[in-house]
Amino acid sequence: MAVTQPETGYLAQPPSACCFVGKIHHGDPRGSVEEVIGVPTYVARPTEGAANGNIVLYFPDVWGLSNNAKLLMDGFADGGYLALGIDYFRGVCLSHLFIQLVAANGGP
Repeated sequence: MAVTQPETGYLAQPPSACCFVGKIHHGDPRGSVEEVIGVPTYVARPTEGAANGNIVLYFPDVWGLSNNAKLLMDGFADGGYLALGIDYFRGVCLSHLFIQLVAANGGP
């Protein structure tokens, strides 16, 4: 994959091949879902004595707070960060709607 130089003066750049590559994480999330100001929030805390005093705010994409997203936040917690994943979709994200659509059409 060719690396292109960013255009001068712009932080955001056009999508490239790296934008379409992801990683699926495996395992069970270790955090918990708590209410923060009335909004369900996935909270991944660093282990005792490992906290670095910093917070990562995770904003999910249209797929919501998936298992993969929670495991990613657990990884931040492993690095000493308090990770907060705000479920601003309140459980009604694209993956939820997709599952309903498949079920309504006699899917698997």
